[in-house]
Amino acid sequence: MKLHQFFTVFILSIFLFACKNNNDKSPENRLREVSEEHKKVVFPIPTPYSVTNVLKEADADFYEYLLNSINNAEAYITLEKQGLNLGVYGTDLSYANVYGNSQLVNEYFSVIKYLTDELGFTELFNKEFLLRIQNNIDKPDSLFKIATESTYKTYEYLINRGKGDLATIVLVGSWIEGLFLATQIGNLSEKPEVIWPEIAQQKFSSVILVEQLEKFKRSSNLVDDSYQNMKKLDMLLRQIKFKDDKPVYDAKLFNELSISVAQIRSKIVNP
Repeated sequence: MKLHQFFTVFILSIFLFACKNNNDKSPENRLREVSEEHKKVVFPIPTPYSVTNVLKEADADFYEYLLNSINNAEAYITLEKQGLNLGVYGTDLSYANVYGNSQLVNEYFSVIKYLTDELGFTELFNKEFLLRIQNNIDKPDSLFKIATESTYKTYEYLINRGKGDLATIVLVGSWIEGLFLATQIGNLSEKPEVIWPEIAQQKFSSVILVEQLEKFKRSSNLVDDSYQNMKKLDMLLRQIKFKDDKPVYDAKLFNELSISVAQIRSKIVNP
């Protein structure tokens, strides 16, 4: 399977998840299993696994220092910061899981639980859910399913309770963290052009996120900063050119995008 295939976006339906196959089931079959109970609300962009798994498939090393520290969680006291970083931590959890780091996975599940409690959604992750995590902590394939379910569950929960603005900024935080990891790892690589096809495909997700934010721009101040940040990234991503369905590597644009993403991500994660 070519790397760029992991970023195929299905605008009007549940998209393809990419995760390293540790058993006889294809990613498509595993997606069907996960989505059966969580398909009432269409999830608009690829989950964190779509991005983080590609990094491993590209033979990139694991860089723990790039992740948002769990020690920052208690310093996020505004609704906006909590929502954005709930998304950030979700991507970091996925990144740790595809590399089989069970200790970090457990820590990030805990911090996600903390933030959902702070947001007032205590029922999202009950004791049974946490026990399920503990019982599968050394099984990356099972954790893939659990984490994906929790991603669906959180998004659906918020949408069904009229909190679409909060649901959207959670997505923004998750997406920006994925793009941050991809660009940073691209910078650390001797051949950043290897990561470029995956980064280039994010221009399609960017369009969707901007459209999602525009829906709430007039009715919610919660999305104002995220909207401005996404517009900046969207303008850069729109400059990516494709030839014969393949993105043309642009070193200057890659550098500009990398800097811009890092600056925006820093604003998000800094308390």
